Amino acid sequence: MNHVWKAVQLENAEKSDIMIESDPAMSSVGEITQYLHPAPKDSTIHPPPADVDYFVPNFGKDPDMEGTMNSLKIAEKMNTHKLIMGTPESKAKWHNVAKDTLYDYNPSLDKDVISTNKHIAEAEDKLGFAMVQLQDDPAMSSLGEVTQYLHPGPKEKPYPMNYVVPNFGVDQEILDYQSNLAKTEAELGKKFNPKLKEDPHDTDYKVPNFGVD
Repeated sequence: MNHVWKAVQLENAEKSDIMIESDPAMSSVGEITQYLHPAPKDSTIHPPPADVDYFVPNFGKDPDMEGTMNSLKIAEKMNTHKLIMGTPESKAKWHNVAKDTLYDYNPSLDKDVISTNKHIAEAEDKLGFAMVQLQDDPAMSSLGEVTQYLHPGPKEKPYPMNYVVPNFGVDQEILDYQSNLAKTEAELGKKFNPKLKEDPHDTDYKVPNFGVD
């Protein structure tokens, strides 16, 4: 029964287009025996090649090309301009300068970035933990209640409040500005007194109505 089944499989395989055997271009001794180039006509080993240098009829230019060339002539005459394409001059004139410098999609890291990454790695190794946040840190719990970053209560004082702030006087830059302004006013004999318009921008202007869009 097994022999019959194998015979049926072999018959079906021969009828199909599936290659079930090796098909080498060379024989076992290393000689090319198939897929050969055509041999000369006087060869007695291989059949002559297909016909070459045979006559090919010329049916003229394609009608679409003829129509395109005719339309081009009409457009050049209407615009009094000769369309020149493919010459070195036209290529130089219409050259895309942006293509001269291609964008580097994989640039090398800046030396400051390399130094920073090195310092981070050394600090993590010394401290024994990663400095990158790897876990979620929500302000609310899964119930939607705020459980951290809370505002202080009405009676709580989590940090010093109402403490004395020393007054070191007017900033030196402001003092220099006031001194320079006074000297300029004395030299020009004019008091600098800038005034702003009450209404520097036009308002309540008429907007034309062009109807419904």
